[in-house]
Amino acid sequence: MKKTLLPLTLALLIVFSGFISLKPIDLKLTDAYSIRVSGKKIDGFFHKLKGKISFDENNLSASQFNLEVEVSSLTTGNSLKSWHAKKAKWLDAKNYPTITFNSSKIQKTAKGYVVNGKLKLRGIEKDVAIPFSYSGNIFFGNFYVKRSDYKVGSLKGMSKMVSDSLRIDFTIPVVK
Repeated sequence: MKKTLLPLTLALLIVFSGFISLKPIDLKLTDAYSIRVSGKKIDGFFHKLKGKISFDENNLSASQFNLEVEVSSLTTGNSLKSWHAKKAKWLDAKNYPTITFNSSKIQKTAKGYVVNGKLKLRGIEKDVAIPFSYSGNIFFGNFYVKRSDYKVGSLKGMSKMVSDSLRIDFTIPVVK
């Protein structure tokens, strides 16, 4: 009886384990985050980030990032430059108050992870791949955005002095 009970129990566990859904852990953003944008003639920080991160290193297919940055929270250390950056020619905070990112896929890499998803800026949505690391409840990484892809400024006149390729550095601490 014991000889047949053990294999039967193991078989049932294997069959029913396919129906068990492991849900990733919902994480809360802390206020200690940093989102920096830099390039030639631009260096600033976004100070308002909100959203939802569900992440499980062992269940990446169910993990997701849905984040929103408030455009009007950008500061550059120069009040005139910050004011211009938020105006219609550049980020247009009045008509496009947020920059959003919604993930579609997360993959493990040799150096950490890559999250693929949609970045929406000035009403234009593009597919992006963002490499990141996760350690000690902190997400961190960097990626580049071409401002011309999102119609941020122009590449003529004084605007051409600002890099078309902007580096975004992020550090996002979370708690469970």
